[in-house]
Amino acid sequence: MIIENHSIHKINENFRIKHSNLLNYFQSNNLDIEITDNVNQFETYLKSLSSLEKNYPYDESFSSNHIFTQNPEKYFCLFLKNNSNIVATYAARNLHPIGFIGSMKDHFQWTSYLSEPDDYVPTGKSFHEVENPFYSSNLWINSSFKEKKIDIFLDHLKKNIIFDIMLGDINYSVHKQTFKNYHLNDLLYERSEWIGTIDNDNLITGISGTPTLQDRTYNLTWVFKDTWENKHNETKLLYL
Repeated sequence: MIIENHSIHKINENFRIKHSNLLNYFQSNNLDIEITDNVNQFETYLKSLSSLEKNYPYDESFSSNHIFTQNPEKYFCLFLKNNSNIVATYAARNLHPIGFIGSMKDHFQWTSYLSEPDDYVPTGKSFHEVENPFYSSNLWINSSFKEKKIDIFLDHLKKNIIFDIMLGDINYSVHKQTFKNYHLNDLLYERSEWIGTIDNDNLITGISGTPTLQDRTYNLTWVFKDTWENKHNETKLLYL
């Protein structure tokens, strides 16, 4: 079942037909999909989880106090529910990658960082010139569901909503370098490349013990709409 709790964006009939394999996968696993613009509920739920269930901090780019919440046309949150219990989350919002990378540089006090992200993209494309970019974060999966590829297919669902419903032209995120292969081979992003390295270990969260170089190193990962569309016939077979 799809639970429509977004005040503007709905998972329309065309989307349901185009992505029927993916939606059927969730249904066959007794998972309901809720799309909502209630950021406060989303944030409150994730921050209520114990450190045993969620060992990394909430991404404050999605703070309910942020001005972006005043325009629900530009964001959405997702809950997956099993028998009305939340078992997974994700969120995406309109946010320009150049400004976001600059904020990361300031937050992590980077002294070693990529100065020109467009060096990574082919001729004819530019991070500077994207018109409707979407940043995604706060992917969380209940420990009981981590073996079911829910994280992977929820990420694919999020991308499809960005490109087919929000009419985005790029979806991007950031991750520690150790998760590069996961983002490329499972989540099927287009590229994942280094953007900065943290010098101050006090700014590293979500790990125990002494941080490694991979813990200090952050990558930008992204996929443009045309690249994702070209993968559609391939990805829809994954959900059968």
